[in-house]
Amino acid sequence: MQRLIKRLIEDHKHLSRVLSCLQREMYGFSGGEDPPDMGVILDAMDYIQNYPEAFHHPLEDRIYEQMASHISDPELLEMLERIKIQHSQLKELTRRLQNDFHAVANDQILPVDRLLTDFRAYDELLVEHMACENEHLIPAIEQYLGPAELEQITAELETRPDPMFGGQLLAQYEDLYNYLVESERAA
Repeated sequence: MQRLIKRLIEDHKHLSRVLSCLQREMYGFSGGEDPPDMGVILDAMDYIQNYPEAFHHPLEDRIYEQMASHISDPELLEMLERIKIQHSQLKELTRRLQNDFHAVANDQILPVDRLLTDFRAYDELLVEHMACENEHLIPAIEQYLGPAELEQITAELETRPDPMFGGQLLAQYEDLYNYLVESERAA
């Protein structure tokens, strides 16, 4: 149980770290001194698309789906529905941002205002989404899921470690990880 909850909270912390990295790089598009590092941005977007979309959000969706049958509180049920909608919105915004950044990296003309607007929308939604889950839904897991349900879900954690923070760093994220560590030391 605790391992599952710890994993969800850690995933959110790691996503926040990557989001902070993107925020620093976005400053370069809005008049910052240093130009944005497109390699870092593309790696961050790849991580954000691949890990959360392939594992983290489906895991949450599965947890919340199993919880829903045990919940009678209409506000909590409404939050579960909002989280599912946000997962879809985040997927779409991630795809759009990734396309935006690939266009910029390939020297295609893209209005900076559009890029900044897309990023702000993504940033605001992700921050709101994680805060809602951390504050309301993750604490409800223990209340609404039984040991057998939790054990089955927890067993899945081992099959999908985080490719950047899961103990074994995948080579494709090595530069991004080093950037995160360096920038956090400097701050």
